[in-house]
Amino acid sequence: MRLCHDGIFKGSDGSDLSAFQVVLTRYNMEFGPRKTAKRWASPKRQRWLENRLDHFTTFCLPSLVNQTKHPDLWLLGFDGESPEAVQPVLDAVKDYPWIVPVWQQGVAGVYEDKVLAFTREILARLPLDRTHLITSRVDNDDAINRHFLEFIRAYSSAVVANKCLEDFWLAFPFGAFYSGTRCISYVYPNNPFCSRVQAVSILADDSRTVFEFQHARLFLNGCKVFLPLTEDPMWIRNYHGENLAVARIATRRRFSPTSSRAVLRECGVELARERKPADHWARSWESSADGRRSRRHWAKRLLYSTGLMKPKLGTET
Repeated sequence: MRLCHDGIFKGSDGSDLSAFQVVLTRYNMEFGPRKTAKRWASPKRQRWLENRLDHFTTFCLPSLVNQTKHPDLWLLGFDGESPEAVQPVLDAVKDYPWIVPVWQQGVAGVYEDKVLAFTREILARLPLDRTHLITSRVDNDDAINRHFLEFIRAYSSAVVANKCLEDFWLAFPFGAFYSGTRCISYVYPNNPFCSRVQAVSILADDSRTVFEFQHARLFLNGCKVFLPLTEDPMWIRNYHGENLAVARIATRRRFSPTSSRAVLRECGVELARERKPADHWARSWESSADGRRSRRHWAKRLLYSTGLMKPKLGTET
């Protein structure tokens, strides 16, 4: 496994950025008016919690625990109204002191914004001797390569040393999807596994961290984005029944069973058995006229979001 050399990164020179490295994961954070904790007692919510706990402990948690370089902090965001509903999650992470729950507070009957909740906890723990803050976002049902955080730090050190930038973003474009039987190769420059590097001196003016922009709009918002290349996939998006709609975007080349298991292992994921494919019933749909139209629609949306295609006047995307 190797981080490829480019115009910025020439290989490790032994330097290490004095950065506070934080991973941010929204678990069951809410938005809008605050609701009662009883809503988590409904059968639908209980099924969501049970399924999400399974995905979290199978994919997300082992991929972070098995990192070659652990973050200084991994913040898990919860809604703050129903701590008993997520107690199994807290039990799963209790042995790791660097994994810290973040509870949304109520503000005038409205849920606290996720950005403010995360920022509050970061600033309370930020050491005074660090010059930079690195924040990376990971969804609670996905996984990252075990070298992910190590490579983020190494490439960030190279950017600061060679470009003297104080605020920039990183995204590994090479990743994979997992649909229940195989990993699927995918190149996605503005993927959700992005990271932001900020000088501590500018946090007072801009403390929104990696959640300042929606990941698909980084290029449109004029952010300075670097795309480090790697030999192997750096992330896995786990497609399952709850997010199946996204898996219909396109059919992609699948890794062989042996290669799929290797990709999963590189992300710390060991499956006792292959899971039922989430898209088994959608394959006929994907080859239909409606499926082809849907793939064209989403392909255009991706091109518009990265600025590679400009919509025609009057066209809605």
